[in-house]
Amino acid sequence: EGKTATEILTHYYSGVEIAPVDDSAFLRINIADKIQSVTFTNESLSVLPSVLQIFPGDLAPGVVETSTPAATLSLGGSLTFSILGQALISAISDPATGATTALPQGGIWTIRWSGTTALPGENSLLRMKVGTTTKRYRYGQAQIKLIPGSLTSAAIIVTNTLRLHDEYLRGIGEVPSSWPNAALEAQVIAARTFGLAKKDNLRKICDCNLYSSTQDQNFVGYSKEGEPRYGQFWRAAVDATAVDEGSGLAITINQLPVSVFFSSSSGGMTQRPVDVWGTQIPHLISVPDPWSIDPAVNKNFAKWTKKVSQRVMAKAFGLTD
Repeated sequence: EGKTATEILTHYYSGVEIAPVDDSAFLRINIADKIQSVTFTNESLSVLPSVLQIFPGDLAPGVVETSTPAATLSLGGSLTFSILGQALISAISDPATGATTALPQGGIWTIRWSGTTALPGENSLLRMKVGTTTKRYRYGQAQIKLIPGSLTSAAIIVTNTLRLHDEYLRGIGEVPSSWPNAALEAQVIAARTFGLAKKDNLRKICDCNLYSSTQDQNFVGYSKEGEPRYGQFWRAAVDATAVDEGSGLAITINQLPVSVFFSSSSGGMTQRPVDVWGTQIPHLISVPDPWSIDPAVNKNFAKWTKKVSQRVMAKAFGLTD
């Protein structure tokens, strides 16, 4: 309808301003939670040599490490971490010799590759395989951490630490990249604001600021900006909402980012937080959302039916029948 990103956002979030804020912080994103095994490989985006280095410990992001890495993974090689009882074991496969070696014993490791803030360049991807699922990451660094078990076996948590300003936002997969520019920019601004609210809270349960799923925000890594044809539009929306190298547009009140929530569909009217969580949030009032029930705009969820048994409904409301 020709609305700008600011007009879209100020419709859903009342009494706010879209203003620049400092978004230079690093975020730690949980990309694999409490798993038993994970395999990493080094993927090159160009003919230039790509580098993947493995360091012991949890390195500070963006700081160039002066110590020698415990291992360097060549193109075509693989690195597997797995759980054996309460220990984290590793296996590095060398494609040139076919030999397999192990890293020294340790419960925390950091992986860096060409394209990270500590290893400049944009010619390498980190490919991560968990079970039958493979994902690729272009920015930041990865941390592999052993989570000891008590009554159960130990587990592995994998996180991706990267800059909020651009690296994190380029991997947000909340909306199709084929949407109009203003809609994409509105989603970037909302996603940046959501990330800002989480940046100072490192949760022990996930070793992260945010999960990569819709439990927080859907972070899909390189597959977003790497989409054929449309990925460039999402990346352009991220760039369009950046003000300078260390700040970007966010949803604010009194120059401070506010708490934001968003969903795919509302059924025609957004809901008040007091009806969901029992707490009123002044800038989140109920507003009309006619686009959500327009089949031309929202064909999958403008109208739907779900059957629920009387037994389930009775239980939900604490009734005997």
